[in-house]
Amino acid sequence: MKKILEPGKVLKPTSDVVFKNLMKNEKNKDFLARIISIVTKLDYDYVLNNIVISDTDTLESNIGNHHNTGDLVVNIENTKINIEASRNNIEINKRKNEIMAHKYASNSYKKGDLYNIGHIFYQICIENYDVFNNDFLITEVNLVEVTTGNYEVETEEFKKFHINLNNLNKLCYNELTEEERYIMLLATDDITNLKEIAGENDIMKKIVNDLIDLSNDSDIISAYEKEKIEQYAFEVALKEKEKKGKKEEKIEIAKNMLLKNIDINTISE
Repeated sequence: MKKILEPGKVLKPTSDVVFKNLMKNEKNKDFLARIISIVTKLDYDYVLNNIVISDTDTLESNIGNHHNTGDLVVNIENTKINIEASRNNIEINKRKNEIMAHKYASNSYKKGDLYNIGHIFYQICIENYDVFNNDFLITEVNLVEVTTGNYEVETEEFKKFHINLNNLNKLCYNELTEEERYIMLLATDDITNLKEIAGENDIMKKIVNDLIDLSNDSDIISAYEKEKIEQYAFEVALKEKEKKGKKEEKIEIAKNMLLKNIDINTISE
């Protein structure tokens, strides 16, 4: 098998295959509960004692609808939480996550449910790009009114949280709070740095060891390679589609310019 890792490195924790294997593992439930608690401010013990990892299908109501699966979906009593690890392709991922959020939120209600019983939905997006122009590690997004400028929250039952891993790069390891250290583990692939971040914290040490084990698992490595190839193919196809669109646009512009007797050499490449 072709070696894809440099010495002292692990597979990217936010890649789909690694992230799902880490977070769906029952022995890492305490780490998952800690991440959820850090982001949403729900009590850690409450989350840990009530968390149930559910099927990630969005349960389409129509067989002809587009089928989606999320990275991770958990239920905590009447609260459903969708966690997405998104890398690159910011515009596509923003739209995908938005669609997923509304589907999961609507599917929280089943036929026969009474609407006087609230179902809470949160989406946590772990991202390596800037959705918002701020320096916050975690940005909370609510449905608010904008007409008056008072930004009153319409409901507490639908929230999104964006974790911007880019903003961790501005901090030194020895300056991180414990909460920031938990999140930093998802942004680092260097084994020495991972162990330094984990320190003597048993929950984090367990995650680091699991990352190392996954990075030496031939099945996980094969799935990781397949994921990288699919991502590369997608990006190439996207660029080619954009080039084709621009070419067709230039042809249309040229036609219009010819009809108006305008010099087509003024069109830039």
